[in-house]
Amino acid sequence: MNSNFKIQETAPFVEFTSVKVTDVFFSPLFDVEKIEGENLETYCQSLINKVFSLKLSEIPYFISHHCCISNNSMQWLNIFEKLIFVNEKLFQTGRNKSRFPSVNRISVLYFMEKHLAKCIAVFLSQ
Repeated sequence: MNSNFKIQETAPFVEFTSVKVTDVFFSPLFDVEKIEGENLETYCQSLINKVFSLKLSEIPYFISHHCCISNNSMQWLNIFEKLIFVNEKLFQTGRNKSRFPSVNRISVLYFMEKHLAKCIAVFLSQ
């Protein structure tokens, strides 16, 4: 897997929300492509790659989308948050410095809280 944003650590996802491209419900904007031989590292890397490919305004919808297709949305969300935290240095390098200024645990929590209401509203409306 080629990535400009190589993760430093994985998070303990127990469920992968990746989808086959051939699936009729595949959303190129929000879905993470299910690949042959997918494992925890490739899944976490795919999530990070997707986050960096999105506009900031699309991230709440991305989170909501994955919560919708997860069997346990709160668990998925908590593990996703951990993935962001253990890889916070990725948000402080290169062009990400300007996209995610001063990203640290507090600012990530603020961002998540700020958009949580929007995520929940989108999740409930589906």
